[in-house]
Amino acid sequence: MEVFKNEKQGKAFKNHSHNYFYVCIIIPNTGHGGSLEPSAAPTVGTMHSLEDIYQLLSTKLSTMEARLATLEEKVGPRFVDNNNGTITDKRTGLVWLKNANPCGEYQNWNNAVAYCNSLASGQAGLTDGSTAGQWRLPSKEELEGIGTDPPATWESGSPPIPWTMPGFIQSIPTNVQSADYWSGTSVATNSANAWCVTMHGVYVGTSSKANDHAYVWPVRGGN
Repeated sequence: MEVFKNEKQGKAFKNHSHNYFYVCIIIPNTGHGGSLEPSAAPTVGTMHSLEDIYQLLSTKLSTMEARLATLEEKVGPRFVDNNNGTITDKRTGLVWLKNANPCGEYQNWNNAVAYCNSLASGQAGLTDGSTAGQWRLPSKEELEGIGTDPPATWESGSPPIPWTMPGFIQSIPTNVQSADYWSGTSVATNSANAWCVTMHGVYVGTSSKANDHAYVWPVRGGN
């Protein structure tokens, strides 16, 4: 605290022979009461022409329209019947054979792989123009994802989220069977076995490629 007591810093006057002084007290700013001084010098804004503003708004609008289109696609129907023997999963982009049991009976893993590799338009109700080599067995993760939404994956056993058996996908009959389906995923610790997914009361486990049998549901696209 400073006290001014001279005539240059404060005015003195006399009354009844006594000297009196104005006292000016300067109190340091502690931050509690605020300050009348500006904290910083005002900044100078950037000037934009009307053309600049128009271009900026146009870019923002285009971005928002693209995001809206993506959102509308995601919230729409997940599965689409392509009316050519195939069904498209819009969540994953995978194209599934509409008939989920084209072989009509169980197959061992090697026969299942061979069937999918040779599948082409003109077979199993296909009129999609596909050729041999485009179809394959789905991976373990793809089979897990077709009955969960959003598509989920897990190591083995039961799923971590609710499962819907894809017997009728949005009223589209798929002829899916309630038993085991082969995946194209071999067991990492034993290549003689492959992963299977049970469609009814879903369960993920392993089976012998040569000695066990399961159903076949071909898919294309994706991996």
